[in-house]
Amino acid sequence: MAFFFFIWDDDVLEKLAIREISVDEVEEIISHPDEVTSSRSSGRPVAIGLNAAGRRLLCVYEMIDDETVQPVSVFEID
Repeated sequence: MAFFFFIWDDDVLEKLAIREISVDEVEEIISHPDEVTSSRSSGRPVAIGLNAAGRRLLCVYEMIDDETVQPVSVFEID
């Protein structure tokens, strides 16, 4: 089980609100992903998973250090 400190910026929080995705949902997927890959466009890590609410999310993020994550973009996927 991974534990991270999360840094949230206003732009990402605004996008989450528009997409009706909570901070808790994103933190859940990044901390407990079903799959981790890399973004084809940016090379950043991507966590993909099904959360407790049954939503499948794709979360692009940046590792600031070994314990600190900054989410960059989040999408609900089929």
